[in-house]
Amino acid sequence: MHRLRRNDLAVIGIFASVLILVFLLILAAVLFIIPFRSTDTDEARTATLPSGVSALDLNLKVDAGDVTIRFVDNSSVAASIHVQGVQRSGLLWTPKPVNISWEESVAGDALTINASVHLDPQVGFLDTNDMRCQLDISQQLMTSLDVDNSFGGIDIATVSGVNLTQLDVKTSLGKAELTMVADTVLSGPLSLETSLGSLELTWNDVMTTGSTNVSLKTSAGTVNANITQHRSLDGNLSMNINTSLGSVDLALDVSGDNSARIMSTVSLGEVKVQQQSGFDGNGSDLRSSNYPQLSNIEVSCTAGAGSVEIEAKYAA
Repeated sequence: MHRLRRNDLAVIGIFASVLILVFLLILAAVLFIIPFRSTDTDEARTATLPSGVSALDLNLKVDAGDVTIRFVDNSSVAASIHVQGVQRSGLLWTPKPVNISWEESVAGDALTINASVHLDPQVGFLDTNDMRCQLDISQQLMTSLDVDNSFGGIDIATVSGVNLTQLDVKTSLGKAELTMVADTVLSGPLSLETSLGSLELTWNDVMTTGSTNVSLKTSAGTVNANITQHRSLDGNLSMNINTSLGSVDLALDVSGDNSARIMSTVSLGEVKVQQQSGFDGNGSDLRSSNYPQLSNIEVSCTAGAGSVEIEAKYAA
């Protein structure tokens, strides 16, 4: 018989190693990645609106999934959450049902709700889910809102008459969006922050009470801020926009006795003024022609590696 040469043995060894590697990859996919098992979730929690309560302090922590927050006209329910979706995993285990925590307490005229949506900790990063959280809040309550989502987006929209005493929104991986319509009242600080994702703020004739601070910050992602303010502000509005790796797109439209100043700093990139009407100065320092006034909008844009693009308009 023909004896195998050393080169032939090497080829066979390589071929066998490749087959073993392919087998291990297929096995890993079956055990960890391919969604053979699933668990459905469809649960709700509700907090009634007690007599004499006029303020709400709501704290929400979510492990993963998209969060939608809306303000509704409801005089009997202070807040409610509806969690829906499917968790999927490989053959190695079956994911446990979502754990929803909802704790309420009342002190004086304030209702406090501490809520959380936790996924099975053993599922890990390679499994998938399409969890969705819908949070509805009564627009009759002065609301302090703190939302933290580890993996997923956050979408918040107000309606006319909503009074936000404080808003703190964080997501580690996902997009955060906030839409504030006309006649929304902001009587405290506002913060939107994401580590890896984009931020989008739409501000339309918001009513402020005293000096107000707004912070928009992302480590890696774009920040879009569309600010329209024709209603007179009650005090100064200070807005800090910061991105370490990404761009800033700012559209600012003010009129009347509101004045504005936009200061921009870029480490690696450039400042581009796409539109300038009623503003004096250059890209790094723009001021409305009536600046300063009793009520000023002070905007600071900072980009580490990325551009700052500005549209600035003022009309008397």
